[in-house]
Amino acid sequence: AIMSAGGAMAAVGHQNDFLLLMTLARCLNASGLGLLFSASTDLLYQLTHPKDTKTAENSDGSQEVEVHHKVQKTLTNIATLSTLLDFFLAPMIGSFMDSVGRLPTMMLAMGCSSLVRFCLAVSPSLKLYMFYRALVSITGNAWLSASSAALGDVFGRGTARFAEASSRVQRFALLAMMLGTFAGRWVKEPQKAFALVGTLQVMAAGAVGCMKESLMSQSKFQRVWFWSVFRRSKALFALAVLSTAMELPDHVATLDQVFRRQKFPKLWTASMESTHMLLLQIAGVFHTFLRARILKHLDSASACRLDNWCNALCFLNNAFSTRPSLLALNPLLSCFQCGGLSLELCLQRQAESVGLGSGALSAADANRSFLPSLLMPRFYSWLYHWSPWPSAPYLVASGMSLL
Repeated sequence: AIMSAGGAMAAVGHQNDFLLLMTLARCLNASGLGLLFSASTDLLYQLTHPKDTKTAENSDGSQEVEVHHKVQKTLTNIATLSTLLDFFLAPMIGSFMDSVGRLPTMMLAMGCSSLVRFCLAVSPSLKLYMFYRALVSITGNAWLSASSAALGDVFGRGTARFAEASSRVQRFALLAMMLGTFAGRWVKEPQKAFALVGTLQVMAAGAVGCMKESLMSQSKFQRVWFWSVFRRSKALFALAVLSTAMELPDHVATLDQVFRRQKFPKLWTASMESTHMLLLQIAGVFHTFLRARILKHLDSASACRLDNWCNALCFLNNAFSTRPSLLALNPLLSCFQCGGLSLELCLQRQAESVGLGSGALSAADANRSFLPSLLMPRFYSWLYHWSPWPSAPYLVASGMSLL
């Protein structure tokens, strides 16, 4: 009995140490992302339209709209490139995660993203920026997937303990991101912000290096595709279809930064953008406390319906708000969204029941999202460019959420 108690205490101590180091690594990375929230968009405007960006306020309305459309077209092209790369690389990353380990995946992701951010800080260009955005979309997904898989290894996949540990890590990461977003107001030059973020990510990789690998049984390296995974059970296939349907309206968010700068040209400043991001992060912190409690009272279907209604109201608020302060309603609504977590837990449980690794599931989920991620941003961008009402994409997304 004494030996059993000692073993249990050692296991709890290992879990606590692992959770502490994972929280530190996620916080360092998240604080850097907060620094870049406005700096990244500012740098894109400078690189896309270097001369007219500074004189946009003094130019006529048509020229200013042209600048916004050009930036939005660049963002759409970046999203397309990211989706194509993700489709081909996600299976390899998932297999790497299950065969080599979670921690090497996290360290490789941080190393690649920090390197390209240092390059962008030293010598920025539009081509390098597009490559950077495409790369960090891959490394960012790999970082989050590997960290989530590591937590699942330690606390149990799809369990309440995993949900609680994940919420705790996310809570502190959001607080760190809030600190980074707030500090970003004093970093006026985007290149300095990129250099700072690269340094923070090197530190995050160092924190990961202090952890102990959580993957107990390694699998052979093999490419994993969507159909080979989700056809293993009817439940997995149904969850994949539901996840795809819920994802379609969300891609309208690729318009947010440009749409708000066009709708409120004098009011939507970098400070206002930073304030809105802080509100989203505060709401995210409250969300980590609420979502587990909400799921205790709602089944998966009800949680998804609640998500859809909240999304529809957010999209309508984007379309019809007459001043930036009204957009504060969106973070409030996001506090009650828990359908995504509910689907993730269901997917993890079903995947474990058919002997599917976390990396393989992550890769298959990325493949599943390929067509929506490729087509929907282009559809919303086309609608935004050609419609006489710039808010039309949000009205369409709201209708799709309620279907």
